[in-house]
Amino acid sequence: MLSWQRLLDFPLIICVYIVVMAEMDAEKKRRIRMKEKRKKSTRYRFWRNIVFIAVGGVVGFIAGSLVVYYDLAVRIDFSQLISLKAVQDIMIVAIFLLFLGTLYYLHISRESMSRLEKMEDDEEIESLEQAGNRAYALAGILTNLMQIPFMFYAATGFAEGIRHADFNILPVFGKFFFLVLLITVASILVRKGFKTVNGEELPRYSNVRETRDFLMDKMDEAEKQINYEENFELVMKLVSFIFPSIYIGLILLNLLFQLDTILAWIAVSVIYLYVTVSQYKIVKRYYK
Repeated sequence: MLSWQRLLDFPLIICVYIVVMAEMDAEKKRRIRMKEKRKKSTRYRFWRNIVFIAVGGVVGFIAGSLVVYYDLAVRIDFSQLISLKAVQDIMIVAIFLLFLGTLYYLHISRESMSRLEKMEDDEEIESLEQAGNRAYALAGILTNLMQIPFMFYAATGFAEGIRHADFNILPVFGKFFFLVLLITVASILVRKGFKTVNGEELPRYSNVRETRDFLMDKMDEAEKQINYEENFELVMKLVSFIFPSIYIGLILLNLLFQLDTILAWIAVSVIYLYVTVSQYKIVKRYYK
């Protein structure tokens, strides 16, 4: 009886073996196709980049030759085209609007967190926490953005006073301290808002590394993963696209408008060098 049962099971075993072998063969063919496709894609990307570089070189050579041969370069005095005082006033308005935006989002964050105590439903609690954290993060971003127009105003305002002996510097000082006050108040409110959102104050008088470690401890794994991915993508875009684009733009400005871009070159190169050194630190830290 046992031998007959084994004989009956034999065709089933053969069928299973055939199916398994067919699946393995299909998987092997699929891997071969993927490998060939990947090789083709790599070859395509290589020649595509070669074509882009060649076309860019030819176009740049022709444009540069035409500019030099026909003396098409134009010297532009931006002080004649743009009113520096008008730009400074725009910077002041931008800082004030960013300050109001910071106050608005901090208010939303506080409101969301204060309503948590009255909620019992888990979904509503999670939704309010998300809204409070999002509003607080936006407030921090706006506070950081205030630095850009402030630096522009400070640099141009004091430079104007240095260049012209008869320039009245007192209004510049008045506006300067007013802007400093706005940024200081916004920074203090954002620092206090951190305690509202996270239940703990930021460490006072800490350096960058201490602040980083403190904030990283506050993040969960999902937040850390998002930060890792976004920062990695940021570095990749800086190195592969943004810095080369800035360099090309500086070359065109120097070539077409006869602008002195040496300081811009130095500034961009210093930032580029810092990013590159940071990548070296990552390699040294990981591959010990």
